[in-house]
Amino acid sequence: MNHRIELTKKFLWEKLMVTGYFKDHQADGEYRYEHSICVANIGKFYNKLLEQIKNSSID
Repeated sequence: MNHRIELTKKFLWEKLMVTGYFKDHQADGEYRYEHSICVANIGKFYNKLLEQIKNSSID
């Protein structure tokens, strides 16, 4: 599942960066990317996954 999320994030980033506006205004592209991740609820899942990984490495 994590691999699919990474592929989706990469795809989204690449699509944003090929647009003329975001090429010239990268900070706006970064904001739009982060916003899209949050809206898609991937961010919440991703943070939960990172927390689980972090906790398992402590044990």
